[in-house]
Amino acid sequence: MPVLQAAHIQSFASDGPNTVNNGSLLRSDLHALFDAGYITVENDLRVVVSPRLHDDFGNGKDYYPYHGKRLAIVPDQQILRPAREYLEWHHENCFLG
Repeated sequence: MPVLQAAHIQSFASDGPNTVNNGSLLRSDLHALFDAGYITVENDLRVVVSPRLHDDFGNGKDYYPYHGKRLAIVPDQQILRPAREYLEWHHENCFLG
């Protein structure tokens, strides 16, 4: 679909590698929220939506249903899935939780 984008988990600007396991396929609006720290992905590949989305914008109701949901597209091969080290980096360095 034209709205799907490959998102770096640890940004390229923050020395994240250009590898498959440092990425996730996200819809463009979710990609923007991920990069801005309003959503993250836990090690179990479940989405976490920050309360800051509501606090900062007084909105976000369209995104809170994703909270706790597993990523819809997860590769079968473990080596192709988002790596724990990059997910943890994003949670610790970007997420506005």
